[in-house]
Amino acid sequence: MTTAIELDGVVKSFRGRTVIVDASAQFAAGAAHAVLGPNGSGKSVLLKIIVGFLRPDRGTVRHASGFSNPGDGFPADVGLTLDPPGYLGGLSASGNLERLAEIRRIAGPGDIRAALERFEIAHTGSQRVRSFSLGMKQRLALAQATFEGQRVLVLDEPFNGLDRSGQELARRALSELRDEGRTIVFTSHNPLDVEALADQVYEFDQGRLLAR
Repeated sequence: MTTAIELDGVVKSFRGRTVIVDASAQFAAGAAHAVLGPNGSGKSVLLKIIVGFLRPDRGTVRHASGFSNPGDGFPADVGLTLDPPGYLGGLSASGNLERLAEIRRIAGPGDIRAALERFEIAHTGSQRVRSFSLGMKQRLALAQATFEGQRVLVLDEPFNGLDRSGQELARRALSELRDEGRTIVFTSHNPLDVEALADQVYEFDQGRLLAR
């Protein structure tokens, strides 16, 4: 099985406290990988290192696309959500995606419409995102992370703020994307999310990333 992301001896400290201790792992392409652990254990830090937002103190992250951290900035074929989600509050859901699409110019109106329909927010029309509920903003974040056909999805707490029906929708949509061949790395505190979506589970234990 092809490896989409490889971690090799990743170490990260903040103010003398080591948060990630010698993390090594291989995330298979076309599979979903859960990264678990209590708050402050290093989950979000690891995701930011994977996408190049943070540089490791030691070790490397390599993507099948050729991206390497440290060294390359941000991998082009990665969709990302951070907790809390980011958005332009004065624009509609489609307006947010249209603004993002202007950066790389690889997604068109059909891609935007499909992503909004996948996460069931196409009906919001011209409604400004600042008036959305937390759950609707979370759905928009997932649409933003996926609408350009990104092959790797790095999702920090993608189910946060969703009610039960929203969680079921997100699990179903992400399972479909995985089955289409996308690689997913996600964090969650809900065992149901992990059971429904994850093919592989890693868990932080005192800074060490362990396969479970």
